[in-house]
Amino acid sequence: MSVHVPYFEEKFQYLFRRHPAIKTYSDLAEAVGVSPALVAGWKNGTVTTRERHIPIRHVGTVCEHMMVSEDVLQLASLADFKAQAGVLPGANPFDA
Repeated sequence: MSVHVPYFEEKFQYLFRRHPAIKTYSDLAEAVGVSPALVAGWKNGTVTTRERHIPIRHVGTVCEHMMVSEDVLQLASLADFKAQAGVLPGANPFDA
């Protein structure tokens, strides 16, 4: 199983520009603990993986490192993604 990421390239380029340390797919691969070739397969597809899909077993770690929720990463609208990408999941500490 995998999670489809519409506008995969655009979303990750946006996240890379905003992230303090992860600036490339190679950086992402290192942070997640997988090979750069595996991440390239998520983006481009392979014989065994679909293009623009992240395997379920890695999507949580990718989202954690990129500081974006899975729901936001899966949004079909690029504009909605950009509007919500900076909002981390969880309770707002100022709501207490």
